[in-house]
Amino acid sequence: MDIPSIFNSLSIDRRNGIPAINLLLTILSLKCGGISRYSHANDYREDRGLAILAGLSKLPDQSLLHTFTTTINEEMCQTMIIVHAKRLIKLGLIEGKKVNVDFHNIPAFGEDKSLEKNWIVTRNRSMPSIRTIIAQDNVTTTPFFVTTDLKDIKQSEAIFLITDICDELFGNGNTHLIMDSKVTTYPGLDKINKRGFKFTTLRRRGKNIVKRIRNMPIENFDTITIENPNRKYKRVKVFDEIIHLDGYEEEIRQIAMKRHGRKEPAFFITNDFETHAKEIITDFTQRWRIENNISENIDFFSLDKLPSYTTIKIEVDLILTLFSDNLYKIFAREIQGCQFMRPGTIFRKFIHKSAKVWQEGNEIVVKFEYFKDQNKVIPLLKELNKKFENNGSDPTISWLGSKKLRFEFDMSKDTKI
Repeated sequence: MDIPSIFNSLSIDRRNGIPAINLLLTILSLKCGGISRYSHANDYREDRGLAILAGLSKLPDQSLLHTFTTTINEEMCQTMIIVHAKRLIKLGLIEGKKVNVDFHNIPAFGEDKSLEKNWIVTRNRSMPSIRTIIAQDNVTTTPFFVTTDLKDIKQSEAIFLITDICDELFGNGNTHLIMDSKVTTYPGLDKINKRGFKFTTLRRRGKNIVKRIRNMPIENFDTITIENPNRKYKRVKVFDEIIHLDGYEEEIRQIAMKRHGRKEPAFFITNDFETHAKEIITDFTQRWRIENNISENIDFFSLDKLPSYTTIKIEVDLILTLFSDNLYKIFAREIQGCQFMRPGTIFRKFIHKSAKVWQEGNEIVVKFEYFKDQNKVIPLLKELNKKFENNGSDPTISWLGSKKLRFEFDMSKDTKI
């Protein structure tokens, strides 16, 4: 993804004599190490591995990291997001044809009375929090957009931040948005439709429409099989029709679904009149991937631990969480049988290991002590430089004196898996 070049493009001044790229790489390395807060950085100042990763001899003090993030502005954040997403497209990690959208509310426990209250699912109550909106490729599961800059935007209008970036990345109206019913309103869906986007969302269940579907003869329903290996109830009954909704000017398609494992029927609404109901519903059932992704980011990257109540600090933290998550995803996809491992598992199995590091000519040599799963990553890491060269990328590391990395492993023990 060449994240360092993204950082270099921001033209941020040095802080305390340390280049901005090294400070950003410090925060990124802390994120990738599962370290939850900048305030914990001082506990790792003697960690040579993290320091080398950031291109430094020693990690900077936590107070410097906090003050540094305030030098980054909204325009820089937008640049990081856009350039990062374009790199992901180039690598084939996002397609943009179908995009999952969801909100996530980060709970706040301080005394800041300016924070609005939002529903926190994990605590089953409303409390002061920071709203974020996240976009993820439905097919590849790669997240590519996140922002918390929503304070002056109505919740129903936040979706247009996603439509704007999708237009820029994938072309006008080439994306099908898949979202929960709470993301926007019917007038909001009308605006999305007029901008040329396809969408699928849930319709809120009213007692009259539920009663109508319940009383409808079963002969009116078609049987479809949802292609989702993790789903218990795969054969469901659907009723496909065209309806009108208040606030939505044109006709809209509604697909009612019964016998799906819940007591009440589900109602999907979409402006896609051509795609078969089976594909519409299957795509929507895969929306859980964005919820899983949020859960992973909470567990390992400490998404729910605010670095500050300052909007820009939170924004920078979210973007670096996004970068870290995608670095783990790319690494996992290169390891046979590990494509769907969670970041915490990848870290425990392959990254949180002891190694000796030294310089040898124009190379930095990293020799790992023996660990159980090393045979799974040896083919990847041994051929890493060749892989970079085959992809047309420079294998040298610019912030480490343009040196190459060489990985070695302790093969003295039986490494059969």
